[in-house]
Amino acid sequence: MHRLKQIGFFLFIVIITGSVYFLTLSRSVNYGDSAEFIAVAKTLGIAHPPGYPLYGLFSHLFVLLPFPNIAMKVNLFSAVTASIAVCVMYYTMFLLIKNRFAALAASLLLAFTYSFWLYSLVAEVYSLNNLLLSFLLLSIVLLLDNPRQLSRYYFFSFILAITTISHYTILFFLPGLGLLLFFLRRNITKKVVIGSSLFFCLGLLPLLYLPVRAHANPLMNWGKPDTPQRFFNVISRKDFGTLTLTGGSQGLNLDGSRTIYAEFLKNTWGLWTLIGIVGIIWGWYTQRQMTSILLLGFICTGPLFILLTGNTGLSVFSRASLESFSLPPIVMWTIFVGFGIAAGFQRFKPLAKYLNFLILIFPLLNLVQNYQKVDQHNNVLYAQYGDEILNRLPQNAVVLTFTDRISMISKYLQIVESKRPDIVFISFTFLTDDWYTEGLQSRYPQLNFPYDKYRNQKLSEVEAAKIICEEVANKYPVFIERQSAGFNQSSTPACSYTPYWLLVKVNNPKIQIPEGDLQMDITFFTEKQRSLQKQQFYDLYTRSVLYHYAESATALGKFFEARNDLDQAVALYQTAQSISSDYPESFYLIGLQERVKNNLDESIRLHKQALAADPSYYPALKELGVIYVKYKNDYKTALRFFERYMVFAPPGKEKTEINKLIKSLRSTM
Repeated sequence: MHRLKQIGFFLFIVIITGSVYFLTLSRSVNYGDSAEFIAVAKTLGIAHPPGYPLYGLFSHLFVLLPFPNIAMKVNLFSAVTASIAVCVMYYTMFLLIKNRFAALAASLLLAFTYSFWLYSLVAEVYSLNNLLLSFLLLSIVLLLDNPRQLSRYYFFSFILAITTISHYTILFFLPGLGLLLFFLRRNITKKVVIGSSLFFCLGLLPLLYLPVRAHANPLMNWGKPDTPQRFFNVISRKDFGTLTLTGGSQGLNLDGSRTIYAEFLKNTWGLWTLIGIVGIIWGWYTQRQMTSILLLGFICTGPLFILLTGNTGLSVFSRASLESFSLPPIVMWTIFVGFGIAAGFQRFKPLAKYLNFLILIFPLLNLVQNYQKVDQHNNVLYAQYGDEILNRLPQNAVVLTFTDRISMISKYLQIVESKRPDIVFISFTFLTDDWYTEGLQSRYPQLNFPYDKYRNQKLSEVEAAKIICEEVANKYPVFIERQSAGFNQSSTPACSYTPYWLLVKVNNPKIQIPEGDLQMDITFFTEKQRSLQKQQFYDLYTRSVLYHYAESATALGKFFEARNDLDQAVALYQTAQSISSDYPESFYLIGLQERVKNNLDESIRLHKQALAADPSYYPALKELGVIYVKYKNDYKTALRFFERYMVFAPPGKEKTEINKLIKSLRSTM
């Protein structure tokens, strides 16, 4: 009877979560790494470091399902792993609190929590990571329940290994796992150590997927780990930064830590947070060892991890990354919620039979509150963005990308949907890496490109851009993602750079741009702004696509401003603002115009809007400081903006000058 009841609860969870996840499941590609992971699943390929072998293996099985939409099939993999994770969390909490309804309510609260639900609908590694983390938590509960049973140590070791290779953030749970070993110290024998080590090594075997598939040379072959050195580079994230969300570090990420706390509170809403706090208190008296391990894990995998990443930006992209990294602490917090609900059942024991059903109102409220926010079934914005780029490009174009926004969607459209194979997309960042240029030569044997001038060379961006300008732009129609330090006319005067739809075209400076092309671009952004106004996007990754539309509209506006057509420039900046309130530069540029007109209050308002979009946008911080010093004589407010500027601005002459100004202001106050 007990087993039948347990099976019934599992089936209930699978039916409820599976149905809701399927209804809200993305049918297309989404922003972020989704495009890459779908292409990896189709080709049985290798994703960006650390390669994600488990994801590559299991997601490929879903590609084999008998219906045509490949993106939907890979997204379905996330939904299935999420639904199983909820079942595992239910069982874990049942073992701890011995109350099925309390465990069910807490697990369903997790299922319909905003971030957990959102990443269950798109092709990302986080849903698989949540499943493995839930199994790891289950293995800890089993160990604490019976620390003398050898098989439980072996299960724990195996799960720890495969969880680690799935996503390295779990390494920040090691302090909690160290505390677990301390609690088990009297039961850890030589036999336990040897057996656990063997099972841990067994859990690492999926790493062999990387060199095996690298030798098969699939289209998705990131890092091509077919040699020991390349294999090490991929699994160690050598080119990505082992402890960073991006490639660089700027010290302790205090702003990011505050953001992840805010994301956690947004995800869990006040009552759930309160129940979790009650659960910590209850767990301290009834499940002290498990509570101690979870508390340490919650702190280390959440705020401490973000604190050490060094990615101090607060743009919509950075906030999206922080949102995804709030998932491990949310999964752990779910057990505290289960404890809190169990405490309520214990406190109101005579009402238990009523509470069994009343408590399910909470996950239902979570579902209703988040349904529209997470619903992805009609979200095709990123696919449209990619199609709009491909459809406008001429035959045999070469596109140089600097970030993921175009390189990711191009992989999906070309590899998964087989669109525009004539276009060559080149990731400018990796041109100096052998594995990357080897892949380009294999994929585009007809491309006449000066690989030797990049391979294993240490070139400045200006030197690298000069090669493209002088040796590639005269052979092919060349486009770049955006202008940069190297790709602009002052750095490489042999070429001109003009906005072209959602890209920038590398031209011969003697060639005049047809006014009809510029008018076509203006019309495109005007119509795009109108069509987007009819839609509402909540999640940060989709809002990142809007950001890119606004970025391109602003780039076109800057082109007109350089031609002294200020009316058209401002109109395009306003279009950009309407498309995305997350893009700060459009607000900043109109703010500069307002200061020139001596409309200081309006200028201040616009610069503050830029900071509302991105609190780390340092040009607006500097401009506000200047206005308050030069025009308002408010040194205290100016100092506050300049000090924030110093946190986010890159090193350089301007930053040195502002630092001197700060010292001068402090001496006068």
